Amino acid sequence: YKEYFHLSYLGIFANIAKLRIKNYFQQSTTNIAKIANLSADEYLQCSVLLIFINHKTLLTLGLLLLCLTLTFSQAQLASTVEEFQIGLVLPLTGSLEAVGNAVKNASELALAEINQTASIQLRFVVEDSASTAEGAVTAFNNLIEQGVTAIIGPVTSSASEQTFPIAQENGVLTLSPLAAAGGLSEIGDYVFQANLTTDVVIPNGVALTQASLGYENVAILLDTDDLFSQNAYEVLLASFEAQGINVVTTETLQTDDTDFSEQLSRIQDAAPDAIFISTLPLEGVGI
Repeated sequence: YKEYFHLSYLGIFANIAKLRIKNYFQQSTTNIAKIANLSADEYLQCSVLLIFINHKTLLTLGLLLLCLTLTFSQAQLASTVEEFQIGLVLPLTGSLEAVGNAVKNASELALAEINQTASIQLRFVVEDSASTAEGAVTAFNNLIEQGVTAIIGPVTSSASEQTFPIAQENGVLTLSPLAAAGGLSEIGDYVFQANLTTDVVIPNGVALTQASLGYENVAILLDTDDLFSQNAYEVLLASFEAQGINVVTTETLQTDDTDFSEQLSRIQDAAPDAIFISTLPLEGVGI
């Protein structure tokens, strides 16, 4: 995962350093590709990153290494500009601090490499979201007040749902590296998701695993507080219906719960062939 973060951010920041054009979002995808000196096909091919997690697993992550073109003010467009600020909104404290610090460390590695050769130096302005959507909103507002025009973050779908409209309204280019709920990038032209979304991953995952394992009856454990979990649950239900899979029970929990014994006991009584956990990854580890 460290290699994944490093490689994906390195690609993103390489494009930031390469493309510095005002009013990027008025351009079409074809025009963006031309600006980057790539054909449309080459641009799409470059957006796919193959990562070997271990000798047995190959994850094909269609990371759209967005050509994050930065919107500059007149002062920033002047030849005297030597530094450009990028906001970084991450959960550096709270329940997701392990994720936030991993992203921060990987981002700083990529930044250091790019700044070795870039004509304009990039600098992070870091804000802690404290692992909450409310904290992410505060962080975005703080960065916008400071004049930051490009932000990486937040990392969750719930926080992105709250902050993407703020970024769109203020014309701040924003990329969430991990938010995976479907439809978030449709909020506007200034907001993007680097991660594969639930509507892409889940249907294919269900089809492949069901064909391999042959399960017919499943149980679901759902976090009702989290947007990603709820979105994943809806896609799961549609995928199960398409594959003729029966849901024998659905148990719920809330974010930050630590005791799942009652839910798991009821699932055991329902005797499913498989259990699908629709929660944030760290919650899944605890379960």
